[in-house]
Amino acid sequence: MLDELAIKTAVIDQLYLTGSLDDAVLINEMVVANWSRRTDLTVVNGKLHAFEIKSDFDNLNRLQGQVSTYLSRFDKVTVVTTAKFLSAVKDSLPPNVELWEVTELDSEKYIRIVKRGKTQLITNKRILCGFLHKPELVAFLKQNNIISSTETSRENLISQCESLSSYKLRQFVLCSLKHRYKDTFKQFQAKRIDKTKVDDLYALSKKSLLKKEYKENNIINISNSAPQKNIRFLDMHLLELKYGIQADSIQKTVLLRKVS
Repeated sequence: MLDELAIKTAVIDQLYLTGSLDDAVLINEMVVANWSRRTDLTVVNGKLHAFEIKSDFDNLNRLQGQVSTYLSRFDKVTVVTTAKFLSAVKDSLPPNVELWEVTELDSEKYIRIVKRGKTQLITNKRILCGFLHKPELVAFLKQNNIISSTETSRENLISQCESLSSYKLRQFVLCSLKHRYKDTFKQFQAKRIDKTKVDDLYALSKKSLLKKEYKENNIINISNSAPQKNIRFLDMHLLELKYGIQADSIQKTVLLRKVS
């Protein structure tokens, strides 16, 4: 039986095989739609491509809602599943959603494209703005000679962006996402050798990148009385998403209280 992580490794290997990750970034567990949904994998190259995985350990209760949300926000949507759900998924998917089947034989995983999907570029400006943090919205406006500030409400920033070219906004979104996730993808690529292993997926996490930065840059000095197990790494990515702050200069660790 195949779980979600095993299927993710097979999907990623397929993306490498087809060249889909050339000049691209791969995002693991990307939150969208005001945090109401989370894609299993997302590829950002010339388009926004979302992947939803249904493993042998899942059910299909949320699939219809997930697909509907992703179709409104991504240029292409692909559902990946196993033989267990293949028939039910195939019957329920809209015609423009792609369907892959994953099988395993002698510990090797194989992907078969059951149904081809269609790419429909997202041009809705409000939806595109949903991918951007407040500083990125301000940067886009500034690029188009509109002066604004992160002190401005997000709604007002989006309203200003809606007066501009959807093509320019779309290109800016693609560039911004590639820039935002380039470090984690680079970290993943450095770890991955030949084929993707489950352990390699951790390298796609912002948390693992923070831990790596901590070790390399010695963010704080740890005394003998404060061993590393008493340190918690803060997820600065969540703060950035919620508040639109730039987290580079903020301390990324806290010492946990030692209970005697």
